Order: sequence, then C-alpha cells, then structure tokens
Amino acid sequence: MDFDDQSAIDFIKAFIQVLWADDRAPAKIYIQDANLPLIMTMASDGQYQAAMQSESDMSKFVDYMVHLIDRSANMDF
Repeated sequence: MDFDDQSAIDFIKAFIQVLWADDRAPAKIYIQDANLPLIMTMASDGQYQAAMQSESDMSKFVDYMVHLIDRSANMDF
C-alpha cells in the first residue's frame, strides 16, 4: 500500500484554508498569529464574541491583550 505524501499535504493545506475562512478569520489573528492564551472568563462575558465580529475588532482586542500581558510582565515585585 502506497502513501501519497503530496496528496496528504495538499489536503491539509486546503483544510487550513477552509478553517480560517469566512467567520473564523478573526480567530486566526488571536490563536495563530498572536499566540495568546485563551481565558475562559473572556468567553463567558462575551469579549471573544465581540472581537470575532471582524478582523479589525480582533486586531484591536489582540493589541489590548498584548498590552496587558506586557504590563504584567514588567511589574516589579
């Protein structure tokens, strides 16, 4: 039995394109590009839902989250 590596890779690439298309495009900014942690309280209070309205909204939310993380990293104890 032969395994066609190129077909498998092409299938995975096609899946990834579909995964990050349409309404899920803003999620790519947060999950893949910014690599930020998912915080469940932000899901329960609607912050993620609000940010998912557009890529622009998500970019603003990511900038805010990065600012908070940087600020907490710079705290002197």
